[in-house]
Amino acid sequence: MCIDLTGLSSVTLKIERLTDKRQETNKIGENQEKDQFIPVMTDSDVGTFCSDIANKEVQAFGIKIGTENPTHILSGDIVDFFVTERSTYVGSVGVRFTLKNASGDILWEGLVKGSSTRFGRSLKVDNYQETISDSLYYLFQQLAKEQAFWNALRK
Repeated sequence: MCIDLTGLSSVTLKIERLTDKRQETNKIGENQEKDQFIPVMTDSDVGTFCSDIANKEVQAFGIKIGTENPTHILSGDIVDFFVTERSTYVGSVGVRFTLKNASGDILWEGLVKGSSTRFGRSLKVDNYQETISDSLYYLFQQLAKEQAFWNALRK
């Protein structure tokens, strides 16, 4: 994918910590292979995990990331972060992003989603982690395709 960075050389983006807005913030998946579903839980902070990924992925776009004197601020609410295991692992992640200028004016808002599917052995932590990580990667690939996001950064 090629991203046009024309007009973005003066942009410094601050990415605020993403906020987990899901009802069950420690439940990240569920094995549904049998009649009795098995929940998959985490004691990690999903917001921090997603924020760390956001900083890496958005920086990979070629945008300068910084916290001092940012020209733009990107925040987001995590509304989906889940892996369902049946015959395959199916992950989905959704973040409602808001892009503001330094004055706090909203320039762009959008719900961005990413998903992935993979095979794996039943109830394996690695498969849950890989599926959710791939889903996050694809979410940021979708953000990179959002022309309205890029147009807002140029404002």
